[in-house]
Amino acid sequence: MIEVLKDITFKKIGFKINTRGDCHNLVEMVFLTTQKDISYNTLRRFFGLDKKMKPSKKTLDIICEFNGFNSYTDFIINYPKHNSRIIKEKAFRYLSSGNEKSLISFLSSVKTINENLIDIVIYTFRELILQDRYDTIKKLFDHEAINPKFYNYSELIYLCNSIGSQFRKANSNYNLFYESKYFNQTIFTTFVDYSSLNKNYGMYAKYVYVQTKNEDLKLFSGLLTQLRRILNNKKATNCYEDLVSENTHPILLSRFIAMKIILEPKKSQMKIFKEYSDKHNNSIDFYYEIMTSSLITKNIEIMDEILKIVPKQNLNLKYYQEWHYSNLKIIDCFVKFSKGDKKDLSKQLEFISNLRYSYDEFYEVFLCIIKYHLNINKNIQFLNYNKLSKKLNYPIFNENFLINYF
Repeated sequence: MIEVLKDITFKKIGFKINTRGDCHNLVEMVFLTTQKDISYNTLRRFFGLDKKMKPSKKTLDIICEFNGFNSYTDFIINYPKHNSRIIKEKAFRYLSSGNEKSLISFLSSVKTINENLIDIVIYTFRELILQDRYDTIKKLFDHEAINPKFYNYSELIYLCNSIGSQFRKANSNYNLFYESKYFNQTIFTTFVDYSSLNKNYGMYAKYVYVQTKNEDLKLFSGLLTQLRRILNNKKATNCYEDLVSENTHPILLSRFIAMKIILEPKKSQMKIFKEYSDKHNNSIDFYYEIMTSSLITKNIEIMDEILKIVPKQNLNLKYYQEWHYSNLKIIDCFVKFSKGDKKDLSKQLEFISNLRYSYDEFYEVFLCIIKYHLNINKNIQFLNYNKLSKKLNYPIFNENFLINYF
């Protein structure tokens, strides 16, 4: 934070401290602002013109007060918030002006990829979508601020869910962004919009599968089109095994295995799952999409096997994995109910929250189903289920699916 303090001091005074004269000028400026004395030699050492020494608390407090903070402690606590406000104000100013070059140049000037920048990028996209400025949005998807390598997976999920939800709301044309540098690596593959597989998102998945030469992207888009077939009461035809490699991401691998299980006869499904789980039992990520597919296909046996594996994992939960465990709680309810163990299920359901935004309505269908069979406001669950079914427009979710699930 000391280096940050130096930088904001340079910005405040309008010049860098390179000479003795610069130090004398700053001594006077500090006194005029704070009515406190700081020596020329102290400033020389602080800015590295003389032998470096660790600055005293008094020195740090005075320089922080000069920059508008009460003390160095106040600076450490409040500078991130203060800096965030400044950055946001600038972003909104450029958005309001409609000056595309200034906006993109401004984002380039924000060097540190951190939570503040994530929020700025989200706000920027939101405003541009509201203003129908899709030409600018296309350019931003070529911008390094969107490069997924700058984010860990939890941050990327946060970024893409926030932007993707705006695309869903606006029913945006995804095809506009196919050639963009980072669109497929972010929004398409991260904000997996299960509510829109019969809408623009699903149409784009078909388009990507035909167009792309990237194997991971082809695998991902192909599996989505197969899931769409199942939701439309059609038979899945391919799991794209030739596109899987040792480097396939765990969640994408779980999509592949989920589809492979669906394509196999019932008697062979457990064998495939066991072979898979013997190799991949170190992370819940490897089971995420299998949980989803087992709910869709009413495969209680697979759900039960997942419950035997995942709770044994000693995980320091990451942000995105909290969603995975919410899904795990749902399949736990389905397994217990199928075994006649209904005790405390109503209470357990109260603690299921934090469903991933792109999956929320999809999983609400299954919450309606279990609550309906537990007689928790049965009529209301029936109405909510039909409302969700109509909105999602997947033929598999008919009244028979609800009533005869178990």
